[in-house]
Amino acid sequence: MSKTTETEIDTALKETQYLLQRWEFSISSTDLLWIAPTRPELSPEELAGMLQLMSKGCHGELPRTIKLDLGGVKVVGEQWTLIETLIVDFARSINAQIRMVGGDGRPASSVLFCRAPRDTSATGSNIFDAPPTDS
Repeated sequence: MSKTTETEIDTALKETQYLLQRWEFSISSTDLLWIAPTRPELSPEELAGMLQLMSKGCHGELPRTIKLDLGGVKVVGEQWTLIETLIVDFARSINAQIRMVGGDGRPASSVLFCRAPRDTSATGSNIFDAPPTDS
């Protein structure tokens, strides 16, 4: 068993403070994790930072469902496509279902993202990695 260093503890505390200053969290007994930003504006970089830290704590089948509540939040630069791409990649990486709700300027009021991990056995990590076909 490895010994946790003081630097690791300091890093964990800073990451926790970062998350709690920018996000609210609640979890139910049915493995639903509810997340909402605490600020009226959200940048794709802030979302990416939160998702990266969250991925460290998500393992196995937990959480099964995440509700990302963006009601009343303005996305900086109206970059909804980037926001949705970040969420899809996160959902696939942790094998969870994510429901994104609300958000000013969004084309839909609610979007459900997949639970199944991406099957990359045939194509690699993206379509450009696919082997050439002999047609």
